[in-house]
Amino acid sequence: MLFLANLIGITFTSLVVFLVKRYGSIRRCWRNLLIWLGLLGLLSIPLSSALHDFSVRQEMDAVFGRFKAGQLKRVAIAQSNPRFWSKVRLMCSNVIVVNNKARLDLVLNAHEVFLNQSFMDDFYQKMQGRVKDFGLKDLDVNVRVIPNRLYKFNSLRLIKQ
Repeated sequence: MLFLANLIGITFTSLVVFLVKRYGSIRRCWRNLLIWLGLLGLLSIPLSSALHDFSVRQEMDAVFGRFKAGQLKRVAIAQSNPRFWSKVRLMCSNVIVVNNKARLDLVLNAHEVFLNQSFMDDFYQKMQGRVKDFGLKDLDVNVRVIPNRLYKFNSLRLIKQ
């Protein structure tokens, strides 16, 4: 599509340049100008949709990039409970946006006590609330959790007698 947009744009521009340089008359090429302009207009519709999808993906990747970098104060979902989110690590995120519908795949690493079903439901509801902020119609969220456990060992003290 990008190749066709470039080809149509170059052809249309060359017609305009030839007219400005008086290599032809407007009466003879007006039909060609309208055809190429119409094709460029038709092609710009799917290109603008693809550009929107790309910009939404970049914006969502930036949000999760800040989360990965530990800048929790700038991530809206972590502002409600920053102490909790400081114990959760985002290992991997992948965002796919097609036709204003996004699929978000996350891999989280946290203590298994933190990530229960009610927490995940709350997380999903918050993500669904942000769908309109990104200009999306729908959002599918897949969360994989790598649980970790904390083992504490008491150090043995040797008592000298």
